[in-house]
Amino acid sequence: MKYAQGEVSFEFKKLLKAKLKAAKTEQEFDQVLNEIHDATLECKNDPEGLRAAVKLLKS
Repeated sequence: MKYAQGEVSFEFKKLLKAKLKAAKTEQEFDQVLNEIHDATLECKNDPEGLRAAVKLLKS
């Protein structure tokens, strides 16, 4: 069930949208892209998958 995590998937998308909307400058946008990149790697490498990525974005 790695790809069908329902509520966790919704929360992940919600966090990403909020971070993207909050970025007002090029520097802030680059920071958000770095966070997305880190979350993607976390999702790929951690057994918790998307849940681990959500934890990373919340921190």
